Amino acid sequence: MKNKLMNYVTFLFEIVSVIILTFIIYTNFDKILEIIPKVFNFENILFIILAIILFISLHILRMFRTYLLLIEKRIEFSKFVKIYVKTALINIILPFKSGEIYKMFEYGKAMGKFSRGFILVWIDRFFDSLI
Repeated sequence: MKNKLMNYVTFLFEIVSVIILTFIIYTNFDKILEIIPKVFNFENILFIILAIILFISLHILRMFRTYLLLIEKRIEFSKFVKIYVKTALINIILPFKSGEIYKMFEYGKAMGKFSRGFILVWIDRFFDSLI
């Protein structure tokens, strides 16, 4: 019963985030098309590449930090990467840190208990606060 509830809640979060992202893109599509030629010129390309490299390296470091917290549960690394990428994207899309609730459900589902997911996200937020 609990596992079905966790599946329904995570599915609900995924649907809501897809709807929000679609709405953002649909309502701002003209503005996006106007900005692209201005941003992607030769002078800015170096800064864009640097920002992408920093963004990826930051998430790799966060991913390994979270994996170290999960290493006792012996979750496969490929499964963990899939969960991390999905939760990171939804966490970016959903407002007011509601993506953290989704993250709790996903990690709780992977570990078998929602309370473990809650504790993992709470510890992760604590380490983010220290940094």
